Amino acid sequence: MVESYLAWCRQNGFGTWINKTLAQRQEELKTSKKAKVRKQTQSSIDEHIEALELNCVEAYQTWCRANGFGAGLQKSPTLRQQERHHASQMKIQILASKAAAYQHKRRRKDTIALIAAGQIGEEELTSPVLLQIHFLFHQAITESAVQDAFLELLIHVEKNSRLFHIKPVVSQYGPQPENTFIHALAALAQWHTMWLREVGKWQPSSHNARPQFGSLSRHLLADYDIPVCMDTAWFRGMDDEAEQQQEWFIHIGIGKNIRKAAIPLNYSKQMAHTFISHAPENYTIEAALRWAQVIGIGGYDHLADAVIGSRLGEQFHDEPFWESVLHFFINIPMLDPVHVGPIVDYIHHQRYVGQTQINPEGTVEHLDPLEPNLTMKARTPDSILRRVEVWHRGLSKEGK
Repeated sequence: MVESYLAWCRQNGFGTWINKTLAQRQEELKTSKKAKVRKQTQSSIDEHIEALELNCVEAYQTWCRANGFGAGLQKSPTLRQQERHHASQMKIQILASKAAAYQHKRRRKDTIALIAAGQIGEEELTSPVLLQIHFLFHQAITESAVQDAFLELLIHVEKNSRLFHIKPVVSQYGPQPENTFIHALAALAQWHTMWLREVGKWQPSSHNARPQFGSLSRHLLADYDIPVCMDTAWFRGMDDEAEQQQEWFIHIGIGKNIRKAAIPLNYSKQMAHTFISHAPENYTIEAALRWAQVIGIGGYDHLADAVIGSRLGEQFHDEPFWESVLHFFINIPMLDPVHVGPIVDYIHHQRYVGQTQINPEGTVEHLDPLEPNLTMKARTPDSILRRVEVWHRGLSKEGK
């Protein structure tokens, strides 16, 4: 015991004799207590550093600075608990990142196959493309044969093209879920019984995604040239209207005349030729059909573009009447195309839009359009433009 005491005295700078004054012994006791406190504190720090999965004080202090904590060692239990909680959250994030990295590292082809087989749940996916594929397999497509065709397309396209994203494709349709290459592939799969060639034999001839899709759709469904604008049929989804346009695509692709398709216009041979040979590539099918109609009956490009910019560029109804309106425009070559849209809106309002009035007792009465029998006979540019101007002034007053 004495030897241990003397050794302690030497280590802590005290004399090694036995007979010491009371003051000297009190100083030694004070130093001993401080040493015990330091030892306990160091033990607590070591345990804390170990809990944070760090290996030394320097690493701990570096970690503290990097994560917004003070680098001092003397901290309250509450602050140390906060540090441990922060480290735990960081660990969870790292594990989640590793899981996501593993999912990404796993071959996308294998992931697609697992999705198709129902072996991967939606909650396990982070990629927007894979989430859309999951939705199509398990909520949109119900027939197993169509699912098989969709899977075949996805596997081949994933390897051989740039179609594997869900950015909007057709600018006129905007950010609709159906307006993606993935949805368009699902639409192609719906027509798998009409495919003329094997999916696996298709190779893209362009580095750009839009031409790649056009090439793929023609590889599967066409023996004859199809206007590029017809590709928009595949980006409208799989409802009845979209399927009708897809039928037109196939109709032309197998060599049939567009005039014999169930299009909403009564096409002449000239209109059909104009549509097949010259339809603008950046138009939707509706716009291209109307454009070819205007050109086919003798209109010029600027007039056709103005008509496309009006409601006639996307709507078809009462076509014999609207064809008379087009002839009216064509027969007045000096008419500025800027007036086409307002004239069309005015005619539509007068001939088709029902009116309402509030009766004295406060009830609303629904009335017929103002001019349901309006025709273009005996109309002059000046007379129609005056009526359009008066109508616009009336609309402005109503809006105030």
